Amino acid sequence: MVGKTRCLRTYPDTKANQAFHDAHLKMFGVHPNNWTWQIYIGALFLEEAVRRAKTIENEAVMRALKDLSVKAPVGVGPDGTVTMRGRDQTVINYAVGWGVTIPEEPYLKNIVGGSWNEMVEEEAVWLRGKGWL
Repeated sequence: MVGKTRCLRTYPDTKANQAFHDAHLKMFGVHPNNWTWQIYIGALFLEEAVRRAKTIENEAVMRALKDLSVKAPVGVGPDGTVTMRGRDQTVINYAVGWGVTIPEEPYLKNIVGGSWNEMVEEEAVWLRGKGWL
């Protein structure tokens, strides 16, 4: 069986991702899941936007979020970053991959990572076809 991952200790295979998973497991007694990293990077985005805006005023923070990149455990962008795209607030450059499922850790093996360049290109084709881009 082939499965998909967006939250796995072994993918991306980085110290930051492994430390995130280990800290979560130690603190809560369970492995993190997709919601876990999404909430965590949401907090990272907000923290950095407030830092850059030098205020908690909504409009200033919203402006600071546009095209913001932050280092994240699941980041596969430059220097392990994820980015909040300014035109639609979509988060891109997070780890996504497919592999063969197994019943024990790490639960997926032979993971093939998705290419954000390809995903963004395909998305642009679709958006242009709809007349939205």
